[in-house]
Amino acid sequence: HCACSVTSLGCELVADIIMEAYPRAAGMADRHGRLPMHILAHTHFVEEDDSMEAVKIFDRLLDEFPDSLRVPDERGDLPLHILVRRPRPCVMLVTAFVSAYPIAAEVQNGAGERPIDLQVRVRRGSPSPADLRMRPSTGQNTEKNCTVSFSFFALGTKLPGLDTNTH
Repeated sequence: HCACSVTSLGCELVADIIMEAYPRAAGMADRHGRLPMHILAHTHFVEEDDSMEAVKIFDRLLDEFPDSLRVPDERGDLPLHILVRRPRPCVMLVTAFVSAYPIAAEVQNGAGERPIDLQVRVRRGSPSPADLRMRPSTGQNTEKNCTVSFSFFALGTKLPGLDTNTH
């Protein structure tokens, strides 16, 4: 858990050492039901180098415990819920999380909120959750459509045909 909460360069090395010595650590929850993936999602990565290390840690955690993105903590939050509570979440991690488990974008937490609902609430002046419901087109590439839509939203990028001045 501690290795996933460090944002300085070298955190990837620490995480690798721990995973080599004790691979099951990726699936161990703390007293709040948080896995290392939840802690990684909560950690603030702003610099590009830190983001790259975060994605490498993400990959390692996912390799060691593939269900880590599907396990809710005691509040019912998946790691994606935690990640998008930040006004500007690490886009590389949002993309990695949603690419690995696209359905997470529609999963409600214990408070009945989806990750996109949380992001809308965090970013004032954004469209309402009803305006941003992900409706994949014609059923083709459903996972890719969800990933692209959610990643664009996390970036603060205007999606084609979306009026961000409407509430």
